[in-house]
Amino acid sequence: MELFSRMSKAVIVFSLACAGAAPARARGARHWKVPSVAPRFYRPATKGFRDRACLRMLRSLKVPFHKLRSVKGVATPVRIIGNRIGRTRYKPRYTRNKMVMDCRLALALRRADEIFRVNGIRTVVWSNFYSWRYVAKTGRLSRHALGLAADIHSFYDRRGRMIDVTRDYERGLGRGKTCEGRARTLKGRILRDLACDFDVSNLFETVLTPDYDKGHRNHFHLGVFHPQDRKRYRLFRTVLMEVRGVMYRWVWSRPRRAFYSSRRMRRLVKARWRARRRWYRWIKRRKARERRKARRRQRRHRRGPRPHG
Repeated sequence: MELFSRMSKAVIVFSLACAGAAPARARGARHWKVPSVAPRFYRPATKGFRDRACLRMLRSLKVPFHKLRSVKGVATPVRIIGNRIGRTRYKPRYTRNKMVMDCRLALALRRADEIFRVNGIRTVVWSNFYSWRYVAKTGRLSRHALGLAADIHSFYDRRGRMIDVTRDYERGLGRGKTCEGRARTLKGRILRDLACDFDVSNLFETVLTPDYDKGHRNHFHLGVFHPQDRKRYRLFRTVLMEVRGVMYRWVWSRPRRAFYSSRRMRRLVKARWRARRRWYRWIKRRKARERRKARRRQRRHRRGPRPHG
């Protein structure tokens, strides 16, 4: 009887050891890991918190704003005066909306003014900055409820031409060796370059395009870091939805920790100027070829059909 009890105990211990060893193998398996984010990342900042350093930087950059006393969920609420941040004009899609946001978002948009300028953008049409709401089908607050997100629907370039995200954005181009892909139109190329520049600049924690889901089919969603988040980890969200299954160098090169750097911004702007120059040269050559072909057709038409024999 004692022997039987000892054997049963040994079997139970062995089974428990095997059950405990199974999860260890799963942990060692290679899979994607999302950086851990503290719960306060999604909560509103405390009432006594004020990002005074951000307000000082916003004043030094000569951004006209009015400091608000209290807005539900927003740590450092400000209202932009004159609908202009830097050289870029912000036009509301709905007349009732006002440019109320957190100071962090205003500072990020001021620094992103160079990105708009290098891509030839003068006016940004937005629909929403601050609104108290939750993310669909989840129980956590949206970045808009914290004043840390912006929805952009369209742009206007230097010539006054409208670049609409719904109409001109070309989906599914992120499978190439570069983030921009190969857009067929100039407007599609500009929208693609803007999204990639936003991602590389490290100004924004989240950049979502129509490639992400149906909810973002008609706008860009730009979200900045929480004021109390000191680690500044980027979540595993890329600009383009299709990149999750295709891993190219430009995907691997993105850092997990995101800090703003003026040196990185200068490199980004220089690289974009060069790429834009090459693009315009290619367009000029193509138009020149089309003109030459049109002239040849006109000459043939004037000469008439060739006589037979």
